[in-house]
Amino acid sequence: MPLICMEPGQEIPPHGGHSVGIFYVKEGKGVFTLDNKKIDMEKDMIIIAPEGSSRGMKCLERMVVLAISVG
Repeated sequence: MPLICMEPGQEIPPHGGHSVGIFYVKEGKGVFTLDNKKIDMEKDMIIIAPEGSSRGMKCLERMVVLAISVG
């Protein structure tokens, strides 16, 4: 279970996921890209990315995100 820590302006470009991704925003704000759809990220939010979907994120305010891969 990786803990993703990002500073404002940092990003993980959209990429294909080979498993279900569960992302829990522990702190901060950002924008999550899920198959070309933009989702605002904020504290205590959970985002589920289906297997095979494209996913990425951009940090707007110092972020800590717990990432879990299933499958």
